[in-house]
Amino acid sequence: MNDNDPTPKEARQLTWLMMAVNGPLLAGDQLSHTLGYGSGAAMRKSNSRGTTPVTLMELPHRKLRFGLSDLVAGWLIEQRMKHCDLPIHIPINYGAEASSELKLFIIENGYLFHERQVLEYLGIESKDKLLELQSDGVCPFPLFRIDGRQTKLFALSAEVFAAK
Repeated sequence: MNDNDPTPKEARQLTWLMMAVNGPLLAGDQLSHTLGYGSGAAMRKSNSRGTTPVTLMELPHRKLRFGLSDLVAGWLIEQRMKHCDLPIHIPINYGAEASSELKLFIIENGYLFHERQVLEYLGIESKDKLLELQSDGVCPFPLFRIDGRQTKLFALSAEVFAAK
């Protein structure tokens, strides 16, 4: 990729991070969680309806479906940019090595914090309090919604890590 590439810098950074942690493919719970699904069953149902946000593929002699890291990263960044006006901060430069602390944080938490993880991480008991923090501009990291799942809030794990 070069500077004339239409892919946003943030998508390249997130792809680089995904490649460093998982390689070129995401599968199973990692994939369903990163796409914002509550479970693998929800992702399978979406896939059978043809409504998954990225193309999933099957590999010979494998039970799981797989998604390409670069497509998933691009889609996540697109959702973040579309549903949140705040600048994106991913603490890695494209082509640079991600810190071992960031990699461990991603391994432990995934690439996408779902609303329940955000509440737990911030020690907040209600979504109303979270919405209040967001509207007051004091939430320590940006929150966004995902198309088709407008009732849930999400955060990019890399941005949660950067805010700690």
